[in-house]
Amino acid sequence: MADLQFISFNLNGGKFGVDILSVREILRMQPITRLPNVPDFIEGVINLRGEIIPIIDLRKRLGMPPKKADKKSRIVVIELDDKKVGLIVDMVSRVIRVDENSVEPPPEAVKLDPRYITGIAKLDGDFMVILDLQGLTTGG
Repeated sequence: MADLQFISFNLNGGKFGVDILSVREILRMQPITRLPNVPDFIEGVINLRGEIIPIIDLRKRLGMPPKKADKKSRIVVIELDDKKVGLIVDMVSRVIRVDENSVEPPPEAVKLDPRYITGIAKLDGDFMVILDLQGLTTGG
């Protein structure tokens, strides 16, 4: 029985998580430079110590109602295939350890696009949707 570790965060009242091994850092909100002719879920780019990082609004990407960033909003910078991407979330919660046996595949009738979900972790009386970073950061 192996433990998996996730950074958990809130989006639209739900609990979501991404593999901690993909997370490089968590930033406070900062000015984002808009880009022309990009999908609407791409907010733009930031300059992170000289590196240009695209920023994805996870609410928009997952078809949730938009929300203006506030003091709890964060940018979770992930690295995937040597590329960094920032994900805007409502609030970062904590690191959660989950027994791999408590993660189930997403149900067939799930409202979120299954391309974006790797599974659902059962926590004590709660659930956490585990996001598929590859699916979230590719395509339109």
